[in-house]
Amino acid sequence: MALVVADRVKETTTTTGTGTYTLAGAVTGFESFASIGNGNTTYYCCTDGTDFEVGIGTYTSSGTTLARTTILQSSNSDSAVNWTSGTRDIFVTQPAEKAVYKEASEYVDAFLLSSSYGSSSNPVEFSVTVVTKTSAHPYYGDGSSQGYAINGIESPALTLYGVDNVTSNSEYHYRFTLSSSDMSSHPFRLYLDADKTTAYTTGVTTTSTYLQIAVTEDTPNILYYQCSSHAYMGNHAIVLGSNKINHSEALLTFPTTSGTLIGTGDTGTVATAMIADDAVSADKLADTAVTAGSYTNASITVDAQGRLTAASTGSGGGGVTVQEEGSSLSTTATTLNFVGSDVTASGTGATKTITISSSSGGGTPITINTFEYTATANQTTFSGSDANSATMSYTAGNIFVYLNGVLLVDTDDYTATNGTSVVLQSGAAVNDKLQVAAFSNGGGVTTGKAIAMAIVFGG
Repeated sequence: MALVVADRVKETTTTTGTGTYTLAGAVTGFESFASIGNGNTTYYCCTDGTDFEVGIGTYTSSGTTLARTTILQSSNSDSAVNWTSGTRDIFVTQPAEKAVYKEASEYVDAFLLSSSYGSSSNPVEFSVTVVTKTSAHPYYGDGSSQGYAINGIESPALTLYGVDNVTSNSEYHYRFTLSSSDMSSHPFRLYLDADKTTAYTTGVTTTSTYLQIAVTEDTPNILYYQCSSHAYMGNHAIVLGSNKINHSEALLTFPTTSGTLIGTGDTGTVATAMIADDAVSADKLADTAVTAGSYTNASITVDAQGRLTAASTGSGGGGVTVQEEGSSLSTTATTLNFVGSDVTASGTGATKTITISSSSGGGTPITINTFEYTATANQTTFSGSDANSATMSYTAGNIFVYLNGVLLVDTDDYTATNGTSVVLQSGAAVNDKLQVAAFSNGGGVTTGKAIAMAIVFGG
């Protein structure tokens, strides 16, 4: 079944009541409704010169009848006319409300040609009125009993255009005009949802008689026009060129760089440039084999992408290699035990003082002070207050320097000449531990013997 409109189709009818019209034949000089075709619909008008009826009728060739499928307008309050006896003309017509016409603004029916460009000073205009809802309204029975009509149509779904925001004149401007009383009683506004949870105001201007919006590619693909004071008076508008998807008020913007969007079940990847800073929350990151928690003296593994793939708690500071005149003992030490009545050790925390008196009792004792620093990335110079608020001080030539428990070689690995700082030849890694043991050489100890020791820090 198709809607068919034909020229110069006119017959007479003597049908009474409100039922199907029986057609009595063509008027001289006109065609019969057979031109419409069996089973097709057409626009018709029936009148006796006083009463009238305009509607959509369905033609049936058998019996040559025209059923009153839909009544559009009539002299009987837009219902079917109850005809009495007499002869009437019935003919094909073009109902005004079904016509496409050029408006005063020079635009052809804004619903069909809302793609026409409208500038900020000469926008595409929609005429908005407030009407009582009928079953033609998408929210009939919901919210307010009143609704908006746009250009005479009850709350239609709109299509808006505008796919560019490069220049100041590339937006497409649309204006929704109301009377001041209607705008005051039923403020026309735009939202991201039909229930008006989130208002949309970007590029929107409102006055006492209109709302105007500048549409670009960044305008959400779905907007809802509604009354801010009453529920469900309007409908929605689709923005065809939008790159911003509105789904239940959550806006998803397409990336501005080339790439592929990856959805659930896809195996592709998203380039880093396509992800905004701080766009991925912690709960969206894939779990790793590392258990959440704190690790002391940790041993960690990091892959080429900088991701932590393994971590475990260590046993404390690294061991110290103990040497006798340059020859290492067979195992690495973690504790150095001083034996003898002339040896005393004191101190708490990371700083330990070991005093070795002369064997004859008359010499000057050796005092050892220790300092510990935690390195920053590529740090080379260490000085001043250490991790235990002790300030580094030493006599040049009378110190041992350890990096993560490994004894460093003077000059090759570091320089220590000014008595207040140690400078590494190569920068330390972040969180490396630098330990300095400074001693005074007492008269009872020969300088030809290297003092081998292990200082256990923290722990």
